[in-house]
Amino acid sequence: MPASDGGALYCEDSAFCRVERSWFEDNTAIDGAAIGSECALEVSTSMFCGNDASDDGGGIDLGSLGAGETVSVSGSVFAGNEAGDEGGAITATAG
Repeated sequence: MPASDGGALYCEDSAFCRVERSWFEDNTAIDGAAIGSECALEVSTSMFCGNDASDDGGGIDLGSLGAGETVSVSGSVFAGNEAGDEGGAITATAG
């Protein structure tokens, strides 16, 4: 049974979540198969391969970010991720 949010990692209402040099492969969740985050997020030099969300965000689902929360994704690869609804790689919803 897939996780509800963030199949590999879920960042909930913290000040900041940083992911560096990580590999996310074949994770499943309803939203955010690899990462589900509801806070500021920085991802660098990471791989997202073959993750599958039944709803939104095959790679990353940013949930409902609050005002002033920033997101940065750099030097990362998204390949073969899927979502049943929106964002095979990344989806974001304004808070």
